[in-house]
Amino acid sequence: MHKNKSRSNGEAVVENKEDRIKSFISQCLAAQRHETNDDGALGQILLITRSSKSPVARALAEMAAACRSEYSVRVIFVGPTADSVLSSHEGDISLFADGAGFIDQPRFLDVHEQLVLGENAVWYGESMRREPNRRDAFEAFYENCPQTAQSAIRGFNNLWQRCSRIAFDQTKLMRDDGTDLVSVNVTLDQPHHGTKTRSVNSNSH
Repeated sequence: MHKNKSRSNGEAVVENKEDRIKSFISQCLAAQRHETNDDGALGQILLITRSSKSPVARALAEMAAACRSEYSVRVIFVGPTADSVLSSHEGDISLFADGAGFIDQPRFLDVHEQLVLGENAVWYGESMRREPNRRDAFEAFYENCPQTAQSAIRGFNNLWQRCSRIAFDQTKLMRDDGTDLVSVNVTLDQPHHGTKTRSVNSNSH
């Protein structure tokens, strides 16, 4: 008797979290399309996360095409060391973020993951001390809460002023099988520690 391979519980939990966040992003962006800026300025999406492998980062990456034409996207990693930010999977952020930074100081590990969509929607996740893929990981969704969003924006901007910046220089390449490969030079600008660069490869989304 043939048996289909089943996903592990961990994989199922991650996919469920990603699906919930993607649904939230779609719903919020659809609602906000009715609000136009007279000056034609882009809206903003602000993400604070542990890693580009976190469910919220993966969800946002998959929604990139729906976001980039109307929103600028900035990302802050909290907790990783410089070497982990320079690792290959963090290079994926370059495919959907307009700006990125990181903070590796332990005192910021109590900060929660958060995703701000425009001026009135926020998703909150676990603190950086806890694994975001846990089944019991904290989540909160605020779709139409301008006051909560403004507080989250202030928190992001405060961290943005303190973080080291990550610069991406992309080159699209072609594999032998015809699929795209993006070569990314990732450069960290660390106050008091100079700059550090590594070339990594990411699959094109």
